[in-house]
Amino acid sequence: MRAHLAWLNCGASELSTAALLLRPLSRSMAKSIWESARERKAAVQVRAHERLALESMDVDEAYSRLQKMTESEKKRWAPIQAVARALVKENIKSHLEVLFVKSVLPNDEDELREVGTGEGNEERQRRSTIEAARSLGGDIGRLGEMLHRISGPDDVNEEDLEALDDDDIKTLVSVILHYRRIFPTSTLLTETSRSAGVSILLSPPPSPTRKDGGKWHYALRCALGSPLFDHGDMPASLEEARDRVIDMLVEVEKTNKAVAAL
Repeated sequence: MRAHLAWLNCGASELSTAALLLRPLSRSMAKSIWESARERKAAVQVRAHERLALESMDVDEAYSRLQKMTESEKKRWAPIQAVARALVKENIKSHLEVLFVKSVLPNDEDELREVGTGEGNEERQRRSTIEAARSLGGDIGRLGEMLHRISGPDDVNEEDLEALDDDDIKTLVSVILHYRRIFPTSTLLTETSRSAGVSILLSPPPSPTRKDGGKWHYALRCALGSPLFDHGDMPASLEEARDRVIDMLVEVEKTNKAVAAL
């Protein structure tokens, strides 16, 4: 009874941490405390990354994630914070995959349904991820700001790209950045224009210099050839988007060669 009363005075952060620490000793007690933390998050002030972790998984998954981390990570971060950091990075990668597929296949409902969960739901989840990243701050906070910018009217630049240290996230940002630079009109496709095929997109867009255009093509090809796109469990929609962009690059290069030969 005393222990039960003591938990009533704890916030969601303390409860979730206690649940993760107790998980190897008593799964049932850990589960009960984790559920109490979930209920408490609506009644007291909870940081965005804690809320995201509590809403996204049960104590078993959270503990499993914690066990996969290095000892230095466990010592550096509080348990719920360490779990939230890993979750936010995974979510950012997932949101970038959706952005890439939407950029290349804007009207393919089947492909978008496979990689995402609906436009409105995807936007809500992306906002939650960005808020969680900001509440974590540091390197994760910078990733959240990058996702916010690349999802809206603003864009990232080469300096932002070079500052990324996660290979998969860096690859996806590079693909989105350079695809938008080379094919800036691609997001304007409609069902009517799609019926005419991809040739609408294949006229080389104006670029500041020929040197920049060649650099962008090279960077996009390198990103598309990264290990991220070789995973056996890669979503079919991501593979379809990659193949579509490669075909578009080939056609643009053929057109450039033909024009140069005139």
